[in-house]
Amino acid sequence: MIPALIALLLVAAPPQPPAAAARWQLFQTVSSGGQTYDYYYDKPGVVSSDEKVAVTIRILGKPAKSVTLSSIELNCRTVTFTETRTVSTDAQGRRTELPPAALWRDAPILPGKSADKLRRLLCR
Repeated sequence: MIPALIALLLVAAPPQPPAAAARWQLFQTVSSGGQTYDYYYDKPGVVSSDEKVAVTIRILGKPAKSVTLSSIELNCRTVTFTETRTVSTDAQGRRTELPPAALWRDAPILPGKSADKLRRLLCR
């Protein structure tokens, strides 16, 4: 089961630059409805340009072994974010990719939420 989940994650993961391997940095833990979610970002994969920061986040659910990978872009000047891709794999290994119409576009970054914590870490 676990090797199949790892294989699914490798297929679902957004492409990484060849010179950099993902190094996941924990930045938030949230509990909701009996589940705990650990939020990580790919530290070497962060790309900054002008007022924007592109980053991949990984959300691990416990006790159910769900995994969500999202590529997002933070706009540090306007305090907004855009999801460019989100793929989830549930505990049974079912993979779901959100269609483009379901992704957040120029959404406000709300205080205390994961995007706000990332903005505080990554925006200069």
